[in-house]
Amino acid sequence: MTLAAGQTGTNVALTPLADAYLEGPETVTLTLASGSGYLAGTPANATVTIADANTNRPPVLVAVSNQTLFAGQTLQLTNAATDPDLPAQTVSFGLAAAPDGLTLDALTGVLSWRPAVASAPLVTQVRVTATDSGSPSLSSTQSFWVTVNRPVATLVAPALNPQGFTLRLTGDPGPDMTIQHSTNLVNWATLLTTNSPWLPLDWTDATATNAPQGFYRLLLGP
Repeated sequence: MTLAAGQTGTNVALTPLADAYLEGPETVTLTLASGSGYLAGTPANATVTIADANTNRPPVLVAVSNQTLFAGQTLQLTNAATDPDLPAQTVSFGLAAAPDGLTLDALTGVLSWRPAVASAPLVTQVRVTATDSGSPSLSSTQSFWVTVNRPVATLVAPALNPQGFTLRLTGDPGPDMTIQHSTNLVNWATLLTTNSPWLPLDWTDATATNAPQGFYRLLLGP
């Protein structure tokens, strides 16, 4: 910038360059300093604030399809979201609606839930939020449905062998299984508890020959 002799002022044009970055307001300060043969007047500086034309945009969640499982099985999936701003902001996950016992990792988006047998059959909605670190922060929400079916299991009639009674457990995958025994249908003793076993499962009660009669029942959990 050059001032002619005797000139006391001039106009300075600033042309901001547009970009896609979310930066917020920026300031530019122009300062005049006295030099050889001239003096800077008062004020000797001027400050201009440049507003950012870009505005914060909410994260975009990847769609999750509806889920179906048996009670006792574990539902586990990973939610994902992207932030459209530049530079991309940090995204955290949360739950707007969920059944009891369902957990969601705020950083990874990993969702986990093992529905109880007593809750089935059940159809429930899960609503997941994704929130960015902007100021002010913005969030998006998406939902999906989970259908929980009640599992069916069968304790096949025992087969007598030299080692005792052998029972076979069959049925739907997912639940924990507990075998109980009674000699009078009133008092029951737990003989076996297994967590979500591979089916069919054969198990032998080596103590079965110690009583004149016996009854077995199968309980499902959790």
